[in-house]
Amino acid sequence: KNQTILLLNRRGYQPYLVCKTCKSTLECKHCSVAMTFHRDGRLLCHQCGFVYRSIPTCLGCGGSYKKEGTAVQKVEEYLSVRFPTMKIERLDTDAAAKTNVESVLERFLNGEIDVLTGTQMIAKGLDSPNVTLVGVLQADRGLSFPDFRASERVFSLLMQVAGRAGRGDSKGKVYFEALNIHHPILQLASSQNYEQFFQQEIEERKESGYPPFRRLIRLLIRSKQEDVAIRYIEQFSNSITDYLAETDELLGPAPAPLTKLHNSFRYHLILKTISLQKWREFFRNELPKFKASLTNKAYLELEFDPLDLL
Repeated sequence: KNQTILLLNRRGYQPYLVCKTCKSTLECKHCSVAMTFHRDGRLLCHQCGFVYRSIPTCLGCGGSYKKEGTAVQKVEEYLSVRFPTMKIERLDTDAAAKTNVESVLERFLNGEIDVLTGTQMIAKGLDSPNVTLVGVLQADRGLSFPDFRASERVFSLLMQVAGRAGRGDSKGKVYFEALNIHHPILQLASSQNYEQFFQQEIEERKESGYPPFRRLIRLLIRSKQEDVAIRYIEQFSNSITDYLAETDELLGPAPAPLTKLHNSFRYHLILKTISLQKWREFFRNELPKFKASLTNKAYLELEFDPLDLL
């Protein structure tokens, strides 16, 4: 029998709670991320694990929150109601904590599951010849992430999950759902045009000075006191500026995209360079001085070629 894979790379039931009065979004007390509503009634921070057991009143105006958006648990519930005779399973990190992942995958490969829905966990490694339909919901979601690799990550994920369809004798179909279905990355993924994606991506990186044309160095300060983090990142920025060559580019200081994480405020500098060795030597000499100048209220992190800039 034919099988279906439906991917939505978003955990939980609904990803936002918005105040009906002031329109603010409920965020974690410890992180600058929205709390996600889960089907068991909990509100969960997917960064630090902080939990609200019930929905609070608005922290700003005292109004009530309404749940908005769709995440993978809601998709599973809808499918179960819409297709009651089908066997539907969900695989994500929440489900994996309660069930045997290998058992679910084995049952899917044996044809005991009609529809497998989940997050990126289901995007690769499922070589079932019976999968003839693959769907990706909110396929363009990751393209707005503040990371120069965002397009590459989305394209890779779409290509991985699309590759699950039509691996047997029957032809497969792949559908993308998105807010901007005409986005060039989705168009290239739908046509499986690796070469054009590479050419487009490499030109954009060359123009903006990102790898592989320049190497990146990230210096991040975190502190439970925001003014302390700001003060130190500005000091380090001034120290580094004197050593910049014409081919170097310093971005920041600026708040990191995840500005607050685990109760710490995070500010960073991003250095683009073609002379990585020069900067390795600089930080080998200067980093001990930087760290010695810190109080016990601040921490410094230095990363060469960071995998992300969040």
